[in-house]
Amino acid sequence: MVNGEVSPTWAELPANTRELLRGKLAGLWEQPTDATAFDSWALDKKQAMLLLLERFESKGRFRAYMERVPSFVIEASTSPALLGAARALDEL
Repeated sequence: MVNGEVSPTWAELPANTRELLRGKLAGLWEQPTDATAFDSWALDKKQAMLLLLERFESKGRFRAYMERVPSFVIEASTSPALLGAARALDEL
């Protein structure tokens, strides 16, 4: 928990969010399914993923493209956007 926040589980995510992430998280950290991968993360990682997803979704015209891109393809260590998002989350 961070600041009393409860970490969401895969089952608690809205159906449309699970659908957008479906097939994109399995295999991360040797987790067999999207659900186990998401549920294994710390709260800050879940928040970062959901924030990233929200930002990509707000780019309407890129939706079809982003639905096909696995999330693990985005390299956190080289992405200015992810570095900025991480920095912003650290300041919460």
